[in-house]
Amino acid sequence: MSFDYSGFIELAEEKLSEYGTPCKLVFLGKQVYDVKTNSYIYPNKKVYDGNCLVTDYKSHLIDGTVIQSGDREVLATLPEKPIPTQSTLKVYNSNEILVKSYLIINVETIAPNTVDVILYKIQCR
Repeated sequence: MSFDYSGFIELAEEKLSEYGTPCKLVFLGKQVYDVKTNSYIYPNKKVYDGNCLVTDYKSHLIDGTVIQSGDREVLATLPEKPIPTQSTLKVYNSNEILVKSYLIINVETIAPNTVDVILYKIQCR
């Protein structure tokens, strides 16, 4: 018999939508050269909507290598797991205006039973 984590998932989504801000996870995919436009494009680009809460790392956690000064810790509810260095996280304000775009460095999945993802803890730079 397995535990039902749907209540925790709903609570995380509710609290991040209440206290956080809208965000978009952008998977760029493989870059391809387009001869028509004479530029590189991302034909498999995917965008997923979610909610996130962006915070600074505590100063004692910043070691200058793994976590650098200026890195942000983001809690997010997203439909897809971010892929470090291959995706970006775009944070918007309540008026859907882009506030900041981050490169994803590391992702920790918060899923007690490895199936039900409650949220993602993301290190962004």
